[in-house]
Amino acid sequence: MEQKFEALNQIIDILNEKEQEVIIKRYGFDDGYPKTLQFVGENMYITRERVRQIQKKALQILRRVAMQTDTKEIVEIAEEIIKDNNNVITEKKLIELLKERGYESHSIPSFRLCLDLSEKVETIKKTQQHNKGYILKDIVKADTAKETIKKAIEELNNEKISVCRIKFENNLFDKTKDTPKESILSILELSTEIKQLENRIGLKSWRCVNPKSIKDKSILILNSANKPLHFKDIFDLIHEKKYDHKQVTIEAVHNELIRYEDFVLVGRGLYALKDWGYKPGTVKDVIKEILKEKGPLNKKEIVKEVLKKRDVQVGTISLNLQKTPEFLRVGRAIYKLEEK
Repeated sequence: MEQKFEALNQIIDILNEKEQEVIIKRYGFDDGYPKTLQFVGENMYITRERVRQIQKKALQILRRVAMQTDTKEIVEIAEEIIKDNNNVITEKKLIELLKERGYESHSIPSFRLCLDLSEKVETIKKTQQHNKGYILKDIVKADTAKETIKKAIEELNNEKISVCRIKFENNLFDKTKDTPKESILSILELSTEIKQLENRIGLKSWRCVNPKSIKDKSILILNSANKPLHFKDIFDLIHEKKYDHKQVTIEAVHNELIRYEDFVLVGRGLYALKDWGYKPGTVKDVIKEILKEKGPLNKKEIVKEVLKKRDVQVGTISLNLQKTPEFLRVGRAIYKLEEK
């Protein structure tokens, strides 16, 4: 592959001095970091518009010869990665995937340039609304992608809370028929306002998606797990996810779980979300609620109902039935709540 990169260097040599300087700086061949039009213009003592014109002309020259040299293979590798990512990819993700394939950082500028030389790829420029990315333009249109993002933000604002990714993908496809369904979630990665979690999606401005406090992070982790977790596991996942650079202690996590009504203790150190239908209280309180709602029940039924709400030993439930005067035994292993 090194000879392919050398071939690219050789075709850059056909440009004049100014064109070479613009290409080198704009794509980061000098230090790995692509420079803005403004930065390049200031360094070359010309306007940003003049830099844009020089770059456009240089790309036209390079495009004429690139696909007739070994450089073509670099283009095809990048196009293949985009195709494998459902025809749309952010530049950040592309770089990650290239490095996973073993390409060194010094080769990344070559891929950036070759993608701009490709006739199959359209570059999505970085703006306040969009991350820089690439699209296989015969399959996904840039305008369609931007409209899909706009529609997604409108839909999420209507929801006002994070939603299931797959469900959202299906709903969005029904409202944007011009967008290939398999490309929708990849398109949404281009948005600077949308964030996708493991199984949910929402706006970055929402705390339930982009958590700030220990409470926010704990809620997000429990929602992702979709089941009660031990406070030690919640602590471990906060560290593993690396939402930010804030350091927390296991004691601080446990204290937040105890402090807020959003969390319900459902077993020894196990916490669930109140939004899931769990109510605070002891096993005795849970049994009371069940008997009050359903009337007399046999022990097996009581155990079954309690275990839906608490992660406790069957012996703990039996002990509460035996030791609590309010639970009257009215038949063979049948209990009812004492009337007052």
